[in-house]
Amino acid sequence: CFESLQRRLRACALLSFDTRSVPQLQHPSAEVRECACAGLARLVQQRPALPGLARRDAVRRVGPLLLDPSLAVRETAAGALR
Repeated sequence: CFESLQRRLRACALLSFDTRSVPQLQHPSAEVRECACAGLARLVQQRPALPGLARRDAVRRVGPLLLDPSLAVRETAAGALR
């Protein structure tokens, strides 16, 4: 299980996430949603990105992911909102 999580996180790290990637939070694939949340968590630490995220309603889109069927998505979404 831990190895699987590590593999998924490494795969997410390879993906680029910016404010234009917010729609990925609603992608049909749980893995894409998980990676989008992980990317968002990294992006919110960059102060210049915050206005773009606000314009794209990123927080409003992450909130529902706290109820996602995928545990990994729920956990990653919670991390993005902290």
